[in-house]
Amino acid sequence: MAIHVRRGDYLKHCVDLTDQGEDFVSINTLPGLADPFVAPRGFFFNELTRADRDLYRRRCFPSVAEIAQKVEEVRATIEGRGIRRIYIMTNGKPDFISELKEALLTAGMWDAIHRSRDMILDKEEKYVAQAVDM
Repeated sequence: MAIHVRRGDYLKHCVDLTDQGEDFVSINTLPGLADPFVAPRGFFFNELTRADRDLYRRRCFPSVAEIAQKVEEVRATIEGRGIRRIYIMTNGKPDFISELKEALLTAGMWDAIHRSRDMILDKEEKYVAQAVDM
């Protein structure tokens, strides 16, 4: 399994996306993908309640506990059964990544958990680090 967990500027970016009525940047609205984002009623008219904003935040900027819970929900599906390795693509700081790794280890059995920050890149590879990460 690979997960992409944006951090850094994404906290403010997610608030901006919510305020602008963006529909999860269209990423999870593609037909055929599991778990599509369904915008709350009033979403496109900027009439969001606090609960609506929290729904959006959980999808755009989830907490460590929410990420671990989602990973376990996926592993509980037929498609996710047997997944024992995970790769975390993130621009998060080392302390966030360590906290996430610990939460994933606590939540389930893993053969391997690898993270973006585990990569050792030479000076040529650093220019394409994002592509290598993906």
